[in-house]
Amino acid sequence: MMDDDRETSSFSAQRLEAELQRCRLRCKKLSSENSLLSALSCRLEEDRKDVERFLPHHSAELEEQLQELQERLKLQQLAHTQELQELKLQLHQEKLQLQERTELLSSEVTQQAARVKEQQEELKQQLKQQLPSVEQLLQLRSKLQSADLQLSLDQIQHEEEETENTNRLLENQLSEMMEEKKEELRELKEESTLLLEQNKALFKEKEVLQLSLGNLCHDVDEVKANMKQDSLQVLSLTKDVEELRRRLQQLQSKQEVRTLLSTLQLEDTPRENVVSSMKHQHQTAPPAVVGAQQQRRTEAFERKRPQTTETPPPTNMTNSHRTPRAQIYEQKLLEILQRRDHQSPSG
Repeated sequence: MMDDDRETSSFSAQRLEAELQRCRLRCKKLSSENSLLSALSCRLEEDRKDVERFLPHHSAELEEQLQELQERLKLQQLAHTQELQELKLQLHQEKLQLQERTELLSSEVTQQAARVKEQQEELKQQLKQQLPSVEQLLQLRSKLQSADLQLSLDQIQHEEEETENTNRLLENQLSEMMEEKKEELRELKEESTLLLEQNKALFKEKEVLQLSLGNLCHDVDEVKANMKQDSLQVLSLTKDVEELRRRLQQLQSKQEVRTLLSTLQLEDTPRENVVSSMKHQHQTAPPAVVGAQQQRRTEAFERKRPQTTETPPPTNMTNSHRTPRAQIYEQKLLEILQRRDHQSPSG
């Protein structure tokens, strides 16, 4: 029965030690995971703070850039509109000036033609009088006037061509400027759209990071709760193991005493009274008396040992003398009693 109890206690102690070792390994693993999660949580918290600090500032910068671009666009549109109006006004004024000049030249040509006719009439009268002498002069003068008139007409035609070329060039420049401004407006719109999409993506990323941070905080809380439960379980198991070890030591000491007593009873029956008296004295005497008795027993045993080693007993000794095996058991019994003497004050 005692052997079964001892085996059961040993098995329970081994099982509890194995479970304690597993719990310690699990505790170490959870501690390492907790440290990793804590570091990750710190990094995510720093990233979240950086993102929270960066997003408002970046969003404000983007809004300022967008407002600035819109203002620039409005100013450019206004400037282009004003410039276009000025060009149209200038073109209209030049057309009016050209028309006025053309009318003026036409009136001058008409006046010159009328004067030429008058002069021709006068010359005809004079020629009638001075026909032979003036005929050549009149022809020459008529040629000169015709040349002047042709020159004026050529000049007017040249000015009209220059005006048409200028108008055509201005229209081409105006069309090119309008195309350039349309391209700039399209680029500004694309850039504004891209900035808005980036801003939306940053806000979505912020929401994902906040959700991940919440999940990590929840996981960290669960790990901390599990670690607390495991620590309590490890503490309880440690107390159980210590209690089982103490009980096992008590059982082992009791088993050794019983084994030695049974051996001494078999080999040296007269020693039973001595052992019982020693146990009775050990139980009833105070610790100081027990220590003194133990000291005397040890000194007596030490004095007897050389005699037994130098002069071994003969083979035909009676049962009243102690055998070497009995002496060995007695020595072990004394050692056990000494251990119990040392343990009893502390207990």
